[in-house]
Amino acid sequence: MNGTLERPQFSVFHFLFYEKIHYLEPNASFPKPNMLPGRFLEIARTTGDAFTFYILTKSEKGRDAVLTKNVVRKHLQDAPQTLAEYPDWEERAEESKRAQVD
Repeated sequence: MNGTLERPQFSVFHFLFYEKIHYLEPNASFPKPNMLPGRFLEIARTTGDAFTFYILTKSEKGRDAVLTKNVVRKHLQDAPQTLAEYPDWEERAEESKRAQVD
């Protein structure tokens, strides 16, 4: 360490318009991921706290949906974009169901 401290980046201007992001879906049930893909739209100034954003995503029926979310992270290059791209998610779902029955 060179004796200098770096400040963490806490700014509501952390994302660009229509940037790929992932947002937290706290009600997602296992084995579905709880960080889902979306697109950043803008800061939600009239909803939630200062770190609440409007996010464009697809509903389960395939329609565009705008959500307000405040747990958002930048998109990682290799992150899955759809549920089907997560490895073995169907297999894990079946194992979880079998374990609940036992």
